[in-house]
Amino acid sequence: MPADIAPEADPATILEAIPGLTAPQFRTLKASDLGRVIFVEAQEGWYVLRLPAHRGLGINREVELAIHQAMAAEGLAPAVVWANPVSGALLTPWQRGGVWRKDPCTGKDLEALGRLLRRVHGLAVDAPRISYEARLKGYLASAATHFDPVAMVPLRSAVTDLVHYILSTDECPGLCHHDPLRPNIVCDKSEPIFIDWEYAAAGGSDNR
Repeated sequence: MPADIAPEADPATILEAIPGLTAPQFRTLKASDLGRVIFVEAQEGWYVLRLPAHRGLGINREVELAIHQAMAAEGLAPAVVWANPVSGALLTPWQRGGVWRKDPCTGKDLEALGRLLRRVHGLAVDAPRISYEARLKGYLASAATHFDPVAMVPLRSAVTDLVHYILSTDECPGLCHHDPLRPNIVCDKSEPIFIDWEYAAAGGSDNR
């Protein structure tokens, strides 16, 4: 298999080159500007193949993979079956519990999510510290290309206030997922776990 995988690569070609998969069949679950999520069924089991669409977004795929593997070892992320850290392509077992769709959440649901977050935040993992200031300014610059300058005024003010607040805190950094949206939480048996660790980094406890 090549060191890099093109965003438009044929999943069949990729799957055929992954050792340990016998007669894999697949279908696309989701396709967007960010990439493709593909369900894979092989004789060995069911899997999910993630194929990112591009190399942007400031994501270090090697760091993401290292954090994901560390979290998987703690039972907080799916196991990594295969990965291509240059492109971000990733194969993990299918989580039969599915995406977290607790709406409305019960007290027990919130307690389960709280346990997940506390475990992630409490782990000693060698991860680079995120620059919230640089990340927010990058999002602001991106937004400026899509919105009217007048509409950007209150947004710029809000981002400036947020940056000042973050810089005023002096917290010891701990590992943060930084994207704990519902589609990024899946059920492993009875407990939720995180997927998509692209933005994971060390961050202040108030900013997790």
